[in-house]
Amino acid sequence: MRAVQASYTEHWLSIARPFFAEHVPADLPKTVVYPFAGGDLSTALTVYPDADEITTLSLEPAGDARSIDGLHGKGWKFYTFIGQGGCRLMCAWDTQPEDVDQFVADLQAL
Repeated sequence: MRAVQASYTEHWLSIARPFFAEHVPADLPKTVVYPFAGGDLSTALTVYPDADEITTLSLEPAGDARSIDGLHGKGWKFYTFIGQGGCRLMCAWDTQPEDVDQFVADLQAL
């Protein structure tokens, strides 16, 4: 677990903290509703480190982490350094709608 935390700190926190410190206004309210990533409390804490209360929202139920292996088998790549059974899906700037459609189709086929 320490290795996972060290990797997370190196690859995400050390980059994100200075970025958000520069771009997020210091005088924001201390109560945050964070609807962007479901249970992604770690990102909310990084973006709003001075918050006293954070509510996260999710439109999807928790999924079966075994689908990660199935997606890898279909050639999809994504970050898994955020914790056991978790992954962060991101796309490149040149991602096309067809790419997203194929990803959804592959995910639904599992």
